Amino acid sequence: MAVDGDVIDFPTHGKLELGPVFGHGANSSLFTVKNKPDLVVKAHHSRARKNRKLDLSFSSETKLKLQGDGFCLPLEWTVVHDEDRDKGQLAVLFTFLDQYIHLEDALTNIEEYSEHERFLLAKRLSRLVFDVHSQGWLHGDLQPRNIMFHPKTLDVQLIDFEWALPKNHGNKDDTGYGVEDWMAPELLFFGRKAHSQASEVWTLGKIVLTLLSPEARTKNREFRKNGNSHSIIDNIRRNGEDSPLFSFEPEGDYLSSLFLKLASATIPKIEARLELGLILEEFDLVDLNALDRSKFSPSMFEVVYPPTATTLRVTKDDFEIEFYDSHDEKRSVRVGRTKKFNVQPLDLEIKIILDSPSKPRIQIEGSMYPLTVGFTVQSSQGTWSISTIEVRS
Repeated sequence: MAVDGDVIDFPTHGKLELGPVFGHGANSSLFTVKNKPDLVVKAHHSRARKNRKLDLSFSSETKLKLQGDGFCLPLEWTVVHDEDRDKGQLAVLFTFLDQYIHLEDALTNIEEYSEHERFLLAKRLSRLVFDVHSQGWLHGDLQPRNIMFHPKTLDVQLIDFEWALPKNHGNKDDTGYGVEDWMAPELLFFGRKAHSQASEVWTLGKIVLTLLSPEARTKNREFRKNGNSHSIIDNIRRNGEDSPLFSFEPEGDYLSSLFLKLASATIPKIEARLELGLILEEFDLVDLNALDRSKFSPSMFEVVYPPTATTLRVTKDDFEIEFYDSHDEKRSVRVGRTKKFNVQPLDLEIKIILDSPSKPRIQIEGSMYPLTVGFTVQSSQGTWSISTIEVRS
C-alpha cells in the first residue's frame, strides 16, 4: 500500500512524492503530491499479479477516452510492483480540482445556493452526462459524490470513471455495486449487467430533482431511511411500473414542463423512461430571468455539547461505533467510514465521520463538532441529542 512519503515514478511527469491522504474510495486512496501541488494520485489497493503482470481490467480509467471539457480524466498512470509479494498497485495521476466541492455537499447545504445557481448546475451536469453517452460510454457510477463543481464559477466536473462501461458492454456481472441511494431499480435487482443509458437517466433525474425541489429532498431522505430497494418495490406495488417514483410540483410554473420530463426519467419500466436529449431540450426552454436568485433562509438551530469530548478506546479489532439518541434510536458507523443520518423531529441531515475513530466527529450543515455523549441540537422543531456511545468489535 502507498503511504505518505512514497515516491512514484510516472512515465511523463517523473518522480512524484506522495503527501497526506485526503480522500478514500472503496478500493483506493487519494494522495496530495508534495512536489507538484496541482496534481493528485489515486493509489489503488495492491492486487495479486499473474505472470508478474497486473490485470488492469478492474479500472476503466486506464483505457477511457473522452473529448471535451468537464471530465476529470487521468493524465497518466503506472503500476508499482512489489516483487517480494508478487503484487502490483495501480497509481493514476489527475489534475487537482482546487476549490471544487462534491455535489453531495451542495445537497447537504442546499440553502447556500439560489434556485438560479442550482438550475445552472443541473443543466451543466445533464449536458456532461449526455456528452459521455454521445461518445459511446456510460459513467458507471453516477452519484453526487462523483460530481464536483466550483462554488463560484459553477463549473461542473465528472470524476471517478473507474466503473465506466461502453454503452454496448455485454457485462455479465449480476452483483450489486455503487451507492444504493442513487441506483436505478434494474441495478439494484440485477447488478452491473443491467447498466444502460436509461439507468443513468434515472439517476440524473433523481439528482436534478433533488437539486431543484425541497419535496424531492424530503422524499429522498424517506427512501434512504426505509431502504431504497424496499421503497422502490413498495412504490411499484402501489402505483405500477409505469408511474414515476419522483413526481413533484415546482415552486414556480416556469419549471413545470421540466419537472414533468424529469419525473418521466424516474419511471421504473426502462422502456418508458424519457431520453436524455429530450430533457436537455426542456432545460433550454426555461426562462433564466424567471429563476429566483436569492438564497434559502438558513435553518435556525443551536448546538450544545460538553466542554470535554468523549474519548473512545478503539483497537485494530474493533469494527464499528454504535450510539443511541434521545429518542432511543440506535445508529452505527463502521470504523474508518463516514455515514449520513436524518434525525427527527428536526428534519436535519447529520454526517458521522470516523476517519479518526478515537475522536469521532459529527457534521451538521457544514459545521464540524466532536461526537460526544450529551451532544444536543435544539431548534423550534424540537431537540435531538446523543445519550450513549459504544465501541463494537
